[in-house]
Amino acid sequence: MNKIIYKERPLIMGILNVTPDSFFDGNKYNQEKSAILHVEKMINEGVDIIDIGGESTKPYSQSVSLAEEIKRVIPILKEIRKKFPKIIISVDTTKSKLMQQAIDNGADLINDVSGLTWDKNSIDVIKNNNIPIVIMHSPWKPKEMQDKYFYKNGVLDDIYLFFKERIKTLTNKGIKTENIILDPGIGFGKSVDDNFLIISNLSKFNNLKQPILLGASNKSYITKTLNKKERKEGNIITEYIACQNNISILRVHDVASTKRTITLFNKFNN
Repeated sequence: MNKIIYKERPLIMGILNVTPDSFFDGNKYNQEKSAILHVEKMINEGVDIIDIGGESTKPYSQSVSLAEEIKRVIPILKEIRKKFPKIIISVDTTKSKLMQQAIDNGADLINDVSGLTWDKNSIDVIKNNNIPIVIMHSPWKPKEMQDKYFYKNGVLDDIYLFFKERIKTLTNKGIKTENIILDPGIGFGKSVDDNFLIISNLSKFNNLKQPILLGASNKSYITKTLNKKERKEGNIITEYIACQNNISILRVHDVASTKRTITLFNKFNN
């Protein structure tokens, strides 16, 4: 069942990494107590969706076993669902067996960086459970994605064609169109210039008539451009551009700052 109700402003998806090695907040929230406190904080700040990730997909990261990912995700998912029954919960995974366990334990949304391409059983899980799915563009796996930047038709057209193919394939296999969300995959097999080009041309993907999710929070294109560790200004201007381009969901680390940015955007555009 699709519980996501899109509003005039972008929905805020707050990131909960329950991993020891994520690029920004690894090891901060991989214990139940700290994870629950962080979720409560994000809810108080106005988050719409909590996105739980149990496997790092930063550049050069290695995959973890299904058993380890389940061990990281499912207990915290259960506790979040128990304590915060109304919050929409997403699980960030490429593994069909974890997808099914997550759905069985209260997940409302699956977020798959592979776009349902790495696990042959994942399409059936999404179809059979009639649940929304984020299809991200990531042409190579994390351990090699930053060593390859080749795009036959240019990065924008290749992403667009990938999305068209995925929408056609998934709907032909029984996934409802209204359950498909698209993510251009900032930082996944893209150069710094590619990332800026994608963000500057987000409106191109609106032609596909599907909700667009942008996950650009704290990505290295900001620090590499500014030659500084501080990322807040980069996040704010990226989020503002996303609002201008009618993005449906912003996936972020800093919910409070994003909420303020959206509030100001709406004030300027009333």
